[in-house]
Amino acid sequence: MNNIKLVITDLDNTLYDWFTPWYKAYKLFIDDVLDNTDIQEKDLLDAIKKIHQKHGTAEYAFDFLLKELTIFQDKYPKDKIDNLRHKFYKTKKDYLKLYPSVMETLCLLRSQGCTIVAYTESMAFYANDRLRKLGLDGIIDKLYSPEEHDVPEDFQTYYSKDYYQLKKTEHIYLPLHHKKPDTDILNKIINGFDFKKNEILYIGDSLTKDIKMAKDIGIIDVHAEYGLSHHKEEYELLKKVTHWTDEEVEKEKNTTKEHIEPTYVLKASFSELLNEFKFNENTEKELENLIKIWDRTIDVQKHFNDIELKIRQLAITVSGLLLGGIITASKLNLSENSNLIPIGFLITGIIWIVFYFMDRCWYHPLLKGSVYAGLELEKKISSKLNIKGLTNNIGEKSPLNNRIRIKKFENLPILKIFAKEKLHSDDKMDIFYISIILVLFLASAFTFCL
Repeated sequence: MNNIKLVITDLDNTLYDWFTPWYKAYKLFIDDVLDNTDIQEKDLLDAIKKIHQKHGTAEYAFDFLLKELTIFQDKYPKDKIDNLRHKFYKTKKDYLKLYPSVMETLCLLRSQGCTIVAYTESMAFYANDRLRKLGLDGIIDKLYSPEEHDVPEDFQTYYSKDYYQLKKTEHIYLPLHHKKPDTDILNKIINGFDFKKNEILYIGDSLTKDIKMAKDIGIIDVHAEYGLSHHKEEYELLKKVTHWTDEEVEKEKNTTKEHIEPTYVLKASFSELLNEFKFNENTEKELENLIKIWDRTIDVQKHFNDIELKIRQLAITVSGLLLGGIITASKLNLSENSNLIPIGFLITGIIWIVFYFMDRCWYHPLLKGSVYAGLELEKKISSKLNIKGLTNNIGEKSPLNNRIRIKKFENLPILKIFAKEKLHSDDKMDIFYISIILVLFLASAFTFCL
């Protein structure tokens, strides 16, 4: 079973159904135009196809299409255009969905450290838009897609330019009107990584474009058979308005497994990948690197733990010196009404609050963060070595049973800590500081009353 470290995937009809949202929206548009005008269907479809071929895409932005569709502008009722536009975009949005198990499978691959790259013919804006809407920004490491077509000069975006950019996925632009199969581009993609060809998997729905290209350069090919759309009756509409040439349409439609035989086939879902391959399982070298990172994480834990201990030691030292100095000064003060001692207890209590804040809110979260990081690393290491890690064992043994549990304190601020059944590190710290602070404030009040 191959150990895959790089997954290169097509987007349309592989991760999500591109065809259905496109068809539903265009069918609605065409039917609406035919109902509201005397335009002949063939004339309308021919006009749309001409615009799509001019710009090299069958998903040319609807607003742009309407402006260039002279036959539509001349005859469609002006007062109905906004409503038509709204229904078109809503239909596309409602039908745009990931295939079942795609998100779960991709997240699992990422959690195992597998690199995920998307390679598509869809132009930059449209591919980018779908990745953002489907929540794939950041799930996919890199996106390769052709540049965007020219935008009309009078076009103004509703949001700022940054809104339309991917925030986490790196977007690499290919030449405008780029088409698959292109082994030069695919080689360029895989050469950007230090992986062997038997560690690279390519998945796509097109036999002629995806599978053939992967076979030609010698990486593992996987056919997303569940994403096939050209056997659907509705495919006829796409043929009539597509930017592809007639030869490309027929070649794609008529290609069968007799012509190109995929090595692996996903018949029902994307998650079938998990039955055929291992993904980035740790080699001996990788395990060694994980252990080194874990060792450094333990050092960080020790560092923050030492800082917290020093803060507590310093709080005790400062308090002792302050109280000692004030008591000595009060004895030298001949006035019977001296309030130096209660003031001393009060100031010491305030000092403890300052140290408590520094310890609890400043350094303790950093210590906990390093502990959580250690736990994540130990999960990966222990799963391979079949052992329970140090951090995990400490976490299990650390909680302390509260033998003086006072249930009446459950709803009281601060004191509710004493009502807990088990005391964790946060609780122990709170009890340590709060107990001393309360004693100091009570001592201040008591000595003041004397």
